[in-house]
Amino acid sequence: MPLDELLSLIVSRDKRATYYIYDTYADSLYALICHSIHKQEIAEEALFEVFEKVFSNISQYSDSKGTFFTWLLRLCRETINEKIKNSGAASAESGNFISSIGSNSSDISVVKEFGIQEIVKNLRPKSVQQLDLLLFKGKDISETSTILEISEEQVLRQTKQGIDDLRAAIEK
Repeated sequence: MPLDELLSLIVSRDKRATYYIYDTYADSLYALICHSIHKQEIAEEALFEVFEKVFSNISQYSDSKGTFFTWLLRLCRETINEKIKNSGAASAESGNFISSIGSNSSDISVVKEFGIQEIVKNLRPKSVQQLDLLLFKGKDISETSTILEISEEQVLRQTKQGIDDLRAAIEK
């Protein structure tokens, strides 16, 4: 479904948008949530809240700030942080999702279950670093640009490429 059509369905609160978003993104978002929140009930609640936020905050989405998937991941990260803060549902690990993928911890069983570990291994190191900064460490485009010492345009272009690579790897 084209993005402009999806956005108009979301704005009009059409149920088809809910089904499309869930079918397309739920597995990836849930894997991310389960990495930080190990209680299934709270993780499922967090996923539901992410989808609620999509509909209530759609006016905040801007394609100039990143892709729709990037925006969803940011909503997901915010929801995880809220859940952890409010319920103490945090994982014992202090690392983030991407950096822990290479570890031997048993806490990454969800990551292995979804096959994300192999997918991330095939991404370019630049992509992993940028996605980590933008999506999991809460940095914005400007901060990421400063940290990586590249222009904001390069951050946007390379992040889009990294997300495209991630999406292609997931679809394989």
